[in-house]
Amino acid sequence: MSSAPLTVSELSDVLKGTVNRIGTVEVVGEISGYKHYSSGHHYFSIKDSGATLACVLLSYQARWVKFPLGDGVKVIVKAKADIYAPSGKLSLMVDSMKPAGEGDLFQKFKELQEKLKAEGLFDEANKRPLPDFPKVVAFVTSESGAVWHDFTEVLKTRGWSGTAWLVPARVQGGHRPHRGRPRRRLDGRSLGLQ
Repeated sequence: MSSAPLTVSELSDVLKGTVNRIGTVEVVGEISGYKHYSSGHHYFSIKDSGATLACVLLSYQARWVKFPLGDGVKVIVKAKADIYAPSGKLSLMVDSMKPAGEGDLFQKFKELQEKLKAEGLFDEANKRPLPDFPKVVAFVTSESGAVWHDFTEVLKTRGWSGTAWLVPARVQGGHRPHRGRPRRRLDGRSLGLQ
């Protein structure tokens, strides 16, 4: 005998109860997507190389944090997991946090930035101004995805009268081509890109 199906709200309540039973945990990760609002609440994610979890630090808890928060800061958060029913989003509700050093991902980002800077890629002399109204644009994405369709629809609704090129590329999966290949195809087409 099968039971009646659950409503979305009923299943959400079951999941919320299961998650809440985990209790308070300490989790170490690197802050990403940090936002501090005028309400005093802080919203961010903590992540490592394999996963990301959304976090909420409410204003009354934030007053006890005595170090600067921001992207790339490695922290240990003491938090309770919770599910916000209207969106179905799992978040860690942070009770307290302490610094754990600079995050590995942020360190890699800074190393790459320094390497590119040493190659001169950030030199002002190499920068060209962007045109106010480009006449030709190229979009490197999948032919079968919704991105290209959405992009061209936005161009039409805004009355843009230039030329848009699609340069097909695999954007997901293990068989993606090397990142340089679409660029070489662009260069070979002489598209007149600005």
